[in-house]
Amino acid sequence: MAAKLGSVLWWGAQQLYRSRWCAHWLFGVDFLPLEGTDHHFDITTIALVRRAAREVAPETRVIDLGTGSRAVIGLALWKRSGCRVTAVDVNSDVLALARANIEHNRAPIRTVESELFENVPEDFDLVVFNPPYVPTAQGLDRLSEARRSQWDGGLDGLDVVRRFLDALCTRTHPLRCCLGVNVLHVNHDAILEAIGGREALALVASSRHPVLPVRIYVCDKA
Repeated sequence: MAAKLGSVLWWGAQQLYRSRWCAHWLFGVDFLPLEGTDHHFDITTIALVRRAAREVAPETRVIDLGTGSRAVIGLALWKRSGCRVTAVDVNSDVLALARANIEHNRAPIRTVESELFENVPEDFDLVVFNPPYVPTAQGLDRLSEARRSQWDGGLDGLDVVRRFLDALCTRTHPLRCCLGVNVLHVNHDAILEAIGGREALALVASSRHPVLPVRIYVCDKA
């Protein structure tokens, strides 16, 4: 019975994430039709946009890291503030879809294909990251192999998060980051340990969304 209920809830969540109407209502962005198993957003997207919107102004230089096929976080923040956004993704096919959605919204957002910050030499003020955080064994049961770069977080779900924090420490300019994760997949204490173990980073805030199983970590790199 519990397994059946879980399957029903999973199916319902996927329909919600694929709804253009719901995505437009949440983010104020116009979305092109989806292809294949793609979706417009997930619950972490909702919480990240809500929190990151407090950090942006028209002059803020934002990196939407792991922008996905919709570039929804970058587009939503640009819509709210007119901030200067660069959308980054490691997957060229995903980035092409993101670029089409950006053009559809006539947004002045630049796109860059990059593994984390490898192809992002310029300075920026804020990076927003909805990382792959689903443990590999969990994701293989239900998630798309073609979109594995968007969900596969390794054995404990934190492989990419740790590499991201390492890459953040190598930046030579002060910046802030907003990192969002689904707490059903990753361990809160492990993330705190990862942040605290990097001297270049200072945890500014760690907050649980009031309704969704999502936690946002705000860090400064001096």
